Amino acid sequence: MEIKESETEVKEIEEFLKTAETQKGKKQKKGRGEFAGKIKQFLPAVVVILLAIILFAALMSQGAKVSSLESEVTALKSKINANEVTELKSHVAALETKVDKLAREKDQMREEITGLNQKLEAIKAQRAKAAETKKPGADKKKAAPKSGRPSR
Repeated sequence: MEIKESETEVKEIEEFLKTAETQKGKKQKKGRGEFAGKIKQFLPAVVVILLAIILFAALMSQGAKVSSLESEVTALKSKINANEVTELKSHVAALETKVDKLAREKDQMREEITGLNQKLEAIKAQRAKAAETKKPGADKKKAAPKSGRPSR
């Protein structure tokens, strides 16, 4: 958009110079004709230089805008990353707390299972002992029951 504006400005300058030269040419005397010819020779070079200056200024302003946008994007990325990191840290802390709680529960369950296994082994041992004691004295038991109840 700026390039179109600069081109129109250059055209206006060229038209102004042409009208000024035609008016001067009418007023000038013979001695000044050589100077006007030299100006006409350098006119395209002046226009090119003016265009180059305008383009350079436009590029510099765009470059400044781009660099400011880059710094803003970098700042936003770092802010987003910082927020994500804090969220992740809090999530990790919550998960660590859950893991610790579950580890304690697991240890308690193991202790309970160990205790139950020991009780089970004790009961098995009592049953085995009772079974051994029943075999040799099975005849005596039938003759005289241990309980005080009468048999039916």
